[in-house]
Amino acid sequence: MRRKAVAAALAVGVVLSFLPVYQSQAWWSNGHRLMTTEAIKLIPDPEWRQFFEHYAYFLNETCVWPDSIYKAEDPMEEPRHYYDLEIPPEKRTYRDGVLPQAVHNYTMAMVEALKRGDWFEALALAGRVAHYVEDAHQPYHATVNYNPMDKHGLADSLVEKHWSELTLDLSASIEPIDNLTQFAFEIIVDSNQKVARLNATLIGDPNDPSDDREWSDDLRDLISEQASRAIVAVARVWWTAITLAGVEPPDLSQSYSISVDLAAPDRAKTRLLAEATVLDGLEIPLDAEVTWTFGQDSGEARRADVGLYKIRIDSEVLQKYAGQTVTLTVKATKEGYGTAEASAQVYVEPLEIPTPQPSGPSLELKWVALIAIVVVAAVVVILLLRRR
Repeated sequence: MRRKAVAAALAVGVVLSFLPVYQSQAWWSNGHRLMTTEAIKLIPDPEWRQFFEHYAYFLNETCVWPDSIYKAEDPMEEPRHYYDLEIPPEKRTYRDGVLPQAVHNYTMAMVEALKRGDWFEALALAGRVAHYVEDAHQPYHATVNYNPMDKHGLADSLVEKHWSELTLDLSASIEPIDNLTQFAFEIIVDSNQKVARLNATLIGDPNDPSDDREWSDDLRDLISEQASRAIVAVARVWWTAITLAGVEPPDLSQSYSISVDLAAPDRAKTRLLAEATVLDGLEIPLDAEVTWTFGQDSGEARRADVGLYKIRIDSEVLQKYAGQTVTLTVKATKEGYGTAEASAQVYVEPLEIPTPQPSGPSLELKWVALIAIVVVAAVVVILLLRRR
């Protein structure tokens, strides 16, 4: 059941990644990944830091799922990414933003996953809360006027585009947080106060379009500050979850094995579509070399997402085995992890060849015959009339 849930989550991610992302997206995907990777290095406990480093590749996926998956999957997701600070508490609705509450709720969910030893869910939630905390540091996510002069998308790009130019200060102490909601709210207040600095470069003089700039020294300093604060804040939120859970990280030696699950139809005719999910020993998705065999035919599976592979066999191959039940086998191999196989039986339905219909007279011949009958009838009538 657990593996089916992992496969379903990855499959949903592949499908929804092609859907549009709402306007409230903050920081481009690689911006989130860069900050999340830096946050891993700040985890105080060496064993927990090693665990997060081991799965950095997976956190680099889960930290963008709030944009790439959850927004399209859940209509309640978008307000978790922002907080319109100017709206007073007595007039607020859910659509005015719930980012501080989201940080609290999903951090506490991470705590419970850690206690259960559900490492897939714990890492998925770690990426999720990292995304929300990082979004809180984008000033346009802390204000009602979130897209002035259509500059929101440009602001989202700044961490990713200018990462090599940023000066990060990650010297702050990583301490557990007493009140997660208040912690996130204070980040929002600070980000809101920096909207004017962001506007000063991206908009400049609103009456002078030539004053618009995409980058400046002050903006470099601002984005360096916000990225630094975001990285430290993510590490503190993770450390809070780890501290509250009060558990030890898993033995990573258990992760060095590989398994593969295969989802395939039991019948196929013109096309066979199947999915293979590759997991390590802790049931975390894992990239590997994945191949398939079908009867005497074989090929490579196509990677669709981390640990998720697509198999497509077209009619040209299928119909070699028409009327037979054939074994589809997938094999996953990764150095240091070993090899795993899974198989499924697929009945190949023969293609239906239409029975040729007896050919009757062509349409032209039918018309010629009809005209001939009419002419003959007309001649007969004329002859009869003349006899009279």
